[in-house]
Amino acid sequence: MSDKIPLFFECCRPVKGISQGAVFDLQRERYISVPNDLIDIITLGGKKTVSDTIQDFDEDDRSTYQDYLEYLYKLEYIFFVDSDQLNWYPPMNMDWDHPSEITNAILEFDTNSKHDLDKIFKGLEDVGCLALEIRIYDEFELDYLAEILDCAANTGITSIALKYNYFPGLSSEKIISSTEKKYFNLHSIEVYGAKKEEISTVSQRVKVLLHEDQLLSSTHCGFISKESFILNKTFFLESMNFNSCLNRKVVVDVKGQVKNCPAMTEIFGSHHEVSLQNVARESAFQAKWAITKDEVIVCKSCEFRYVCLDCRAFQANPAEGQLHGKPIKCNYDPLSGEWL
Repeated sequence: MSDKIPLFFECCRPVKGISQGAVFDLQRERYISVPNDLIDIITLGGKKTVSDTIQDFDEDDRSTYQDYLEYLYKLEYIFFVDSDQLNWYPPMNMDWDHPSEITNAILEFDTNSKHDLDKIFKGLEDVGCLALEIRIYDEFELDYLAEILDCAANTGITSIALKYNYFPGLSSEKIISSTEKKYFNLHSIEVYGAKKEEISTVSQRVKVLLHEDQLLSSTHCGFISKESFILNKTFFLESMNFNSCLNRKVVVDVKGQVKNCPAMTEIFGSHHEVSLQNVARESAFQAKWAITKDEVIVCKSCEFRYVCLDCRAFQANPAEGQLHGKPIKCNYDPLSGEWL
């Protein structure tokens, strides 16, 4: 392999941070951390052969470089080609687009909510919404949930996540047994504030998650951790080009107000009075969609910036009128490469 040139597979995307880099395998949904210098050597080294590249190193660095190449090759992150084969492997198109005007939505409910469900779901259908998150903050009856899910069943929504605060009157087991076989777009249920023994997580199809020490609210968002990384091509490309949380998102809060995010204060009218499609087409509503992690303080120097969800609602040291502060609920320090 010494006379060949190493190349990353196009689905294995290297990203440099301020202190280290990472290579993300978007096909197998995994990643490894690597030195920034290694990324530069492979991607910016003038497409040199291994033997030519080694000439630039001292003896110790040569061994390290060869070890890394062997490691990446065994993981199938890189492959080797002859110099006359470079044109055989064109770069991947890094653009992102989607035919839907809105791809994802959040609907919030409490005991005082007076939503026009028919109007809301008609609006979501008009914009081509595919993913829906239902948040219910107060106690509710099973019939109430069924009414919401029935409306969603008559749309093109393919994925529904239900989130609610635990209360003794309605067990997750009852919810699963009454919804699992009827609503095939319900894919997950998250229960907040319950003890493990109070929650049934047995389901053939619906994923059930328990958050024992947390309560769900409109400000419950923006938590960033390794466990929340999304390691697929679609999310990676969207994050490179748009905001990874707010892009193509619409929210109807507990009061029926249309927003970008439940925790944000800017309101674009009541869903009773405005059309979701018209709101989605407003330049002011779309403005936050364009804020990428490459523009966010600290995040722009982080190797994980294209695989984590962003948060513009809660920022560290936000400047007046600016939306480019680091998410305050992220505890990763790119400079040290450590989770604090």
